Amino acid sequence: MQSERARFKILLSYMLEHNRKHIEELEELARKAQDFGESGIHDHILQLVEQMNKANKTLEEDLRIIEA
Repeated sequence: MQSERARFKILLSYMLEHNRKHIEELEELARKAQDFGESGIHDHILQLVEQMNKANKTLEEDLRIIEA
């Protein structure tokens, strides 16, 4: 049986990978917005990507802490 700590680590890892996939999708949406001439939407989406990357850095740090 897995401990709560082990399950927590798995959940953090899952969320990190889940966010990475969403970042890829958002980057594709930003490219499409740019292709449509929607530079404002493109820029907003890239701002979201930046925020998600910051969140992922926090999750990565949390994983390093829990693995120590």
